[in-house]
Amino acid sequence: MGDFTFWREKSVLVAGAGGLIGTALMRALEGRCARLVGWRRADGDLTDAREARRAIAAGPYDVVFFMAATQGGVADHLARPLAYVRENAALALNVIGACADSGVRQLIYAASTALYPDQAAGVLTEDLLASGPIEASHQPYAAAKLLGLRLCQACTAERGLCYTPAILTNVYGPGGSFDPQRSTLIHALIARAVAAHAVGEHTLRVWGSGRAVRDVLYGDDAAQALLRVAASQDPSTITIASGENHTVAAIAGLVAAAIGLKGIAFDPAKPEGALGRTLDVSRLRALGFAPLVSLADGIHRTLAAYRNRL
Repeated sequence: MGDFTFWREKSVLVAGAGGLIGTALMRALEGRCARLVGWRRADGDLTDAREARRAIAAGPYDVVFFMAATQGGVADHLARPLAYVRENAALALNVIGACADSGVRQLIYAASTALYPDQAAGVLTEDLLASGPIEASHQPYAAAKLLGLRLCQACTAERGLCYTPAILTNVYGPGGSFDPQRSTLIHALIARAVAAHAVGEHTLRVWGSGRAVRDVLYGDDAAQALLRVAASQDPSTITIASGENHTVAAIAGLVAAAIGLKGIAFDPAKPEGALGRTLDVSRLRALGFAPLVSLADGIHRTLAAYRNRL
């Protein structure tokens, strides 16, 4: 999990510790650093500048993982664009600003592959971020995430801090949301498939054509990647992804098979987001990271967790 000696004397804050990646980070760091603090929504709303300052003032912290965000699936992005831009922009201004003003030397900021140009040709490298039109449904969210990225770069350039924007792909796992309005791809498919199976249906209904391509990464693998990024102490923007592309049809097929459904029905009239991105993960691979959880295994683990919730 990155450099073990790096964490041994560190005081670490995970902002957004109640989310999918935050909970995975808390598991990975438990017992490995000198002090570990998790800040969850119940501890205070970080869109409030006073609460953000209070969270950081509880330090001092050597490393802050800034994972807190308002996020969800395409349906939620389309339904609440104002919330996506306002809340994520406030989070970025408040948390990054409080860290810089308090002298936190290192921060890892969870940005998003939504910042990559829509339908850009070829492999997407970090220098292409925000270099072209953003997929329509994600534009408000991407605008706020770009603000956070620029804030990190400004803190690094002006104050000599190590504030690293981590461009996260589609992360899934047991800690994700299965709410129909807010769930992302794999969580939404699992919830829909379980509901269909429960009423005796044999078909999984999927939004879009199924041709869209996604790079997905299991939550615990994402946490391990982030730990390696932090241990490298490099503020350069870096993409956190599996490096493997899967069509939505293929992902839906694995979900249907895991539950015992026999068919898939696509609905091209429904939005499906960006058709696909091929992400360059060479910077991450150079840190020695490779995902350990296969897509099929990750789906089974996520399905088991969802069934346990039910």
